[in-house]
Amino acid sequence: MRTPPVTTFPSSNYQRITNGLDAEEGCLTAKEELLRARRKSLRKGVWFQALSKAERGIIDLTLKYVDRVRSKILNAVLRKILRKLSYAVDHFFTWRLELIGRPIAEMQSRAAVALGLKSAEKWSNDRPYIQLLGLHQLGRHP
Repeated sequence: MRTPPVTTFPSSNYQRITNGLDAEEGCLTAKEELLRARRKSLRKGVWFQALSKAERGIIDLTLKYVDRVRSKILNAVLRKILRKLSYAVDHFFTWRLELIGRPIAEMQSRAAVALGLKSAEKWSNDRPYIQLLGLHQLGRHP
């Protein structure tokens, strides 16, 4: 029996970023949008946790030296980074659960596959299972 996938309803900001281009300016985002995302993530405390040093550097350098993003490659990179950052900000609790639960799920998946359970390969990508493991681990260590 298959269980239906868990769906979450993203906020309007997340929806705007995942839809891609900004209709007004013909580019991914204005400088104000990058500043707003950075400011909000710093306030929530996810700026340093959700993004790697390189991703933070890309946003910082874009804010410092670029007024309007015209490069398709930079647009794609910024879109990916902002999508990741927006998810971490808007869904902080589930993001935190996934951050904690993913290594546990990967370890359990590898162990079960080594014991011969072929269907366990899917465990490391099963978001509800990862969140459950994260919640369990979070409850064990306050």
